[in-house]
Amino acid sequence: MPNGRPGDNPYFDIVEYGLTVFGHGLDEKVRWFAKNIPAANDLVEQLCWSWPVDGSNKPLDPAGLGKVLDSLHQLLVKR
Repeated sequence: MPNGRPGDNPYFDIVEYGLTVFGHGLDEKVRWFAKNIPAANDLVEQLCWSWPVDGSNKPLDPAGLGKVLDSLHQLLVKR
C-alpha cells in the first residue's frame, strides 16, 4: 500500500519530489500543468498513474503520452 514516499505515485514523484519519471520532456509538461493549470491536476495525475509503463517504469509510447498532454494543453489554454 502506498505510504506517500517517492515511488508511490508518478504524478507526485514529478511534481512534489522533482524526480524524473517519464523522461522525453514529459515530466516538464506535467510540472507545467501543476504550476499553470491546477484545475487539471486530477486529470493529469490520473494520466500519469494509469499510463502503461515497461519493467523499468518508463512509459510505453512516450510520444503518445506527449500527444495527450499537448492536446489537453490546447483544450485548456486556447478556449
